[in-house]
Amino acid sequence: PIIANGNVITYHDVKNNLKLTNADGIMSAEGILDNPALYLPHLGENLHGNKVEPKNAIKVMVYKPPNIPERSSAKIACGGIPRDQFKKKRKFEKKLRDIQKIEEKVRDNGGSLDCL
Repeated sequence: PIIANGNVITYHDVKNNLKLTNADGIMSAEGILDNPALYLPHLGENLHGNKVEPKNAIKVMVYKPPNIPERSSAKIACGGIPRDQFKKKRKFEKKLRDIQKIEEKVRDNGGSLDCL
């Protein structure tokens, strides 16, 4: 098998790379980190151009980490959100996790957050 590698950031890049290289697969590093739904087909077709019936579409899984305000990967799995918004969302969620860690340390050391 031949695996193509290099700068696939969008689903469109994946399709173009496969068409141009005739590779058996695509390897992605940065693209998949910024967009975990990179390989999910857009509504209506898969990588091979076959039509996807709604009843056979991938069901969206919502991931909610404990103690973090509700967030959802549904938008990503349903066609994506703009790259810059995704990065901002990821940074914001990291800050929330950092705040939770600080709160846990305060409580573990007998402190209180009631004054907040």
